[in-house]
Amino acid sequence: MKVKDFVFTKAPSISKNDLAVKARALMRQNSVRALPVFDGQKLIGVVTRSDIAKITSTKSNLTVGGLL
Repeated sequence: MKVKDFVFTKAPSISKNDLAVKARALMRQNSVRALPVFDGQKLIGVVTRSDIAKITSTKSNLTVGGLL
C-alpha cells in the first residue's frame, strides 16, 4: 500500500450554520476528531469532539457557530 491510499481526497468540513449534531455525525462517519468550520469560503475555526461533548442532548438546536 502507498500513502496515497490513506490520504483523503476531500476532507470533511462543516458550515457555521449547520447543527452541532450534524458535526457529531460527520466526525463519527469519517473517524475524525475535528472539523474545519467555514462561513462561505472563509475558514473561521475548528470544532472538536471535546466541543461536541459539551452538548447534553442529541436533539440540540445549537449551531456549530455557537460552539466557536
